[in-house]
Amino acid sequence: MTYKKRRMINMDIHIVTLKEFHIVGPMITTKIGEDKIPGLWDEFGRRRHEIKNRTDPYFAYGLSEYSPDPRKSFNHIVGFSVQNLDDIPDGMVGRTIPMQQYALFVYTGHRIGEVYEYSDKWFATSEYKWAEAADFELYDNRFVRGDDGKKTISVYIPITKK
Repeated sequence: MTYKKRRMINMDIHIVTLKEFHIVGPMITTKIGEDKIPGLWDEFGRRRHEIKNRTDPYFAYGLSEYSPDPRKSFNHIVGFSVQNLDDIPDGMVGRTIPMQQYALFVYTGHRIGEVYEYSDKWFATSEYKWAEAADFELYDNRFVRGDDGKKTISVYIPITKK
C-alpha cells in the first residue's frame, strides 16, 4: 500500500486592526510571474541608510498596492515605517497606509507563495473578503533562517466582511 505524504503548513491566523502608518522606500511596477522584487530588495539594502525618521530600523516592509488585476500590474514598495513623509529620498516614494482591519498570516516555511495559496482557501470559508487596499509583508528578527532553512514572516491582507 502506498501512502501520500502531506506537507503541513505552519501558519497562525489572526484578525487585527492597525492604526495609520507611513512607509518610505524604493518602488517598482511589476506583475505576478515577473521576478523583479528580489532586485528591489537589493536596491533597498544599498539605500536603506537614506531613509530618515524610522519608527523601527529592524522592521522592513514589502508592500503591494491594491490592483484589480495583479497579473497585469501592481506597485511594490520595499521600505521602513517612518514617523512622517517629510523627508523622502530621491528615487523613493512615501505612502500613508490608513487604519485598516487585516487577516494576519504568521507563516514559518521556505516559500512565501504558500501564504497566498493558503489565504485563497481561508477566504473561501471565512466571513471576510480581500479589501481593496494594500497588503504587506513584515520582515523582522524572526525572518532570519533557522537551522532547517525556514523563516518566519507576517503577511497582512486587508479584509472586509462579505
